[in-house]
Amino acid sequence: MSGSLAELVALATYGNAWLGTDEAPPELYPGHSVFRHVRGLVFVRSQGWRGLGSGGRWTTTAAWYADLRRRGATAFRLEPWPRLHSELPDHIAVAFAGGAPCALGVEYGTVCEWWAARWRFEFPGWSAEHRCQRLAAPAPPTVSLGEAGDRLREAIVEAMRFAQQAGEPTWARGFAEALQLLDAPEPAIPYHSDLLPEQHYSPEARRVLACGCQAWVFGGMGSWNDLVFTDPEHQAEYDRLTPRLFQAVLHAIATASSSRVS
Repeated sequence: MSGSLAELVALATYGNAWLGTDEAPPELYPGHSVFRHVRGLVFVRSQGWRGLGSGGRWTTTAAWYADLRRRGATAFRLEPWPRLHSELPDHIAVAFAGGAPCALGVEYGTVCEWWAARWRFEFPGWSAEHRCQRLAAPAPPTVSLGEAGDRLREAIVEAMRFAQQAGEPTWARGFAEALQLLDAPEPAIPYHSDLLPEQHYSPEARRVLACGCQAWVFGGMGSWNDLVFTDPEHQAEYDRLTPRLFQAVLHAIATASSSRVS
């Protein structure tokens, strides 16, 4: 999974888990794995954002979470947001810093504010500046966790079969491993094992998120995006199924991250 998307997932999942408690707000920076290569973090809201209160600037997740609760936040959710960052196709744009086409929503009853991050490399690491966004497009409809998992399974099976037929056994094995995670009783989430808190998320959410992380094959050099086929039929099938696979994986990750159960 791209680092920018993993960071949004962690902000949503730990925020949701915390809102159901009386505990102190969680401080994820710099200890959480998604901030391993981050050297600067800031959250900024302009004054008078949609009448939800004063603006502000926060440089820790704990301070940001505390302000959101003070203002009446009730839930966090991730929403895929096509073309949020680039005119490139979404599955290509994720190869660039901050290219994940996903926004972090903070709900206040029937009102929602949206946060997106700008990433910059500043030696010796990355900095992430999160801002409330006045996004023009409405949020896409949210699907259920079960529907997202079913769509994810269908897309991975299709991609795995194609990889087998096209002579790409390594990719086929990776997709098979993703399917195993979708059926595992207690799957370990690849790459960022701490993406979900230990409590407040269902086993199904953990399975869907683990599978989505394993099936995240999109990026730059050496990724699924980098494949080219000399057979025109293989190339046409690859071009057809890749955007579908990307959308299924992204929606599954977003839905699992938003599906707090208690």
